[in-house]
Amino acid sequence: MKLNGEKIAVYRMKKGLSLKALSEISGVDSGTINRLERGKASPRPRTVKALCEALEVPFEELFTIVEQPSGR
Repeated sequence: MKLNGEKIAVYRMKKGLSLKALSEISGVDSGTINRLERGKASPRPRTVKALCEALEVPFEELFTIVEQPSGR
């Protein structure tokens, strides 16, 4: 599974939140949120948890299943 930063942006915008507002609610730095949304950073579990709580979405909702090559 891989964090899908675009989903963070989608849920943030659905709630009408700016990066700054989500940062204030979640306690996650706005620069970090920006990098996560653009796929330029890998978050710690506690960061994802804080964002999920602020956005009111389940943890797994922000992830995408990534298929691993079978090696055949």
